[in-house]
Amino acid sequence: MKSICIFVSNDLATDQRMIRISEWLVHHEWKVHLVGTLKPGSLAFSGNGYTIERLDIRPRNGIFFYLILNVIFFTKTIFSSYQAYLAVDLDTLPGIRLATWISRKKLIWDCHEIYPSIPELYSKPLIRGFWNRVERLFLPGLKQIIAVNIGVCDHLKKFGLSPQIVHNYPVMRQLIGTIRERFDSKIILFQGHLNEGRCLDTLILMVGNLPPAFTLCIAGDGHLKNQLMTLTDKAWLQDRVRFLGMLAPDDLFEVTSRAFLGISLLEGRHENSRISLANKNLDYIMAGLPSITMNFPEYRLINNRWEVSILLDDPVQSAYLESEIIKLSEDYDRYVKMHFACLQAREVLNWGHESDKLSVIFESMQA
Repeated sequence: MKSICIFVSNDLATDQRMIRISEWLVHHEWKVHLVGTLKPGSLAFSGNGYTIERLDIRPRNGIFFYLILNVIFFTKTIFSSYQAYLAVDLDTLPGIRLATWISRKKLIWDCHEIYPSIPELYSKPLIRGFWNRVERLFLPGLKQIIAVNIGVCDHLKKFGLSPQIVHNYPVMRQLIGTIRERFDSKIILFQGHLNEGRCLDTLILMVGNLPPAFTLCIAGDGHLKNQLMTLTDKAWLQDRVRFLGMLAPDDLFEVTSRAFLGISLLEGRHENSRISLANKNLDYIMAGLPSITMNFPEYRLINNRWEVSILLDDPVQSAYLESEIIKLSEDYDRYVKMHFACLQAREVLNWGHESDKLSVIFESMQA
């Protein structure tokens, strides 16, 4: 049987892309071993037809985390005999690239972002410079590359690479709830990591200026969580802002399906944000949930075909954001139109169609 080992630096339980790819590989008769990390508060998780390994690495972030992670991944690659190895994102690549080069093993790289340009590194020029050097050292010469969207693909082409784009579209799911129930809930939902560059402080403070019927639900975790909870307390918004923590995919979909509006704000000063196609936006579409998001290329491209979102040029102009939310809450006909646009879009933007692209990549691994 064909075999592959997949390495990621994050928590397996919430990495829906790797879960989908692993299940696709199992369906196509690959033996799959998925390796990731274990973090405080990680959800219980077991592979559906594939084996998993969760590493409890200390420290949990910073340079020593990545050093230890890559040493472990290097060792596992050198001393194992899988037919192919899949490294996910730049932070896993050094150890695995070096090991597959020494042992002449087959490597696939799946790139989800422009790592040196992530918001978390914006104010850390030395660390950003380090990851820029990692790109220059380890990217040239890669043969089998998957990119998550057009912007990431264009970035990788600067290194002479030819990626295959496989979007992170979600699996088709049965809709939950009625349009009227969603519209009347007045729940504004943010899902995702609670990290820099997502305008979460603006979003929390904005809720205080909306009519009392509106609440904000934040589904996710991250190193800004405590800071955001403190901000919520200081603004006396404890009854208007709910922190749901990390949710299992099925639970997250149910929460998304009960909301009035999805929110996905990003600061435009980060290149990685400007070229992004965030998972949350695709999840909102799959759930039939209208959203407010950024007027960036990937979102504009979708909205030009299906009006699923209200697009913003500047996320920190909270008065305009408040105005758009209130206007939508008073226009049921427009809301219904956006909901049905989501239903049309999800027939195209789903994993059932997109996963077919994996056949070309993984068939080459069998040669």
